[in-house]
Amino acid sequence: MMKKLVIAATTSLTIIAGTAGFMFVKASPGEMELPNGEKRTNERIEEMLQDKQEIAEIKLAGEEEFKSMLDLEFKENDSEEKLIKIIHMMSHQKIEAANKWGGVPMTETTISQVKNFLNNHGTDFDHYDKYIEIINKWEKGNFEESVEDHNFVWELEGGINGYGEAFGLLDNFDESIYIKESFGEPFYDYLVEIGEFVKE
Repeated sequence: MMKKLVIAATTSLTIIAGTAGFMFVKASPGEMELPNGEKRTNERIEEMLQDKQEIAEIKLAGEEEFKSMLDLEFKENDSEEKLIKIIHMMSHQKIEAANKWGGVPMTETTISQVKNFLNNHGTDFDHYDKYIEIINKWEKGNFEESVEDHNFVWELEGGINGYGEAFGLLDNFDESIYIKESFGEPFYDYLVEIGEFVKE
């Protein structure tokens, strides 16, 4: 009985080896035959690798563009008016208003840049104390007074008669819609990926 089993096993191995050898001979050099009969040539493999590389390059280019969108490009001699405008446009991400023109992403990155600029070059600004109070709240994730914060800088920019005045806060869902509409859905996805916008 044991002898029969050994013979059967040897025969099976011979058949398997022969089949594998046939498949190897059947596929010409530079080709690999898949179970469904499809041949994947070296040329096709190279094309697939090239596609992957192009996709990676496109993703990298997108990330570089998104990083540039988070760069406020402050300069040492920038004016108080520029700072007011940036704080105003950042606050648009958090508030409801009948009209909102322009926007700057409000993220940990941009908040940090505003704070650094203020402390290094804006201490002599007329409303430095108020600006730093606003930024300190935002830095801690406290946006409960964003309506008042917006309206303060909005008035400094000459807001009158309620035109563009904030009257409410956006919830997380409406804020995500604002980001997508203002900066594009890929940018929104990027913020979520790097943890600068948290979906509730």
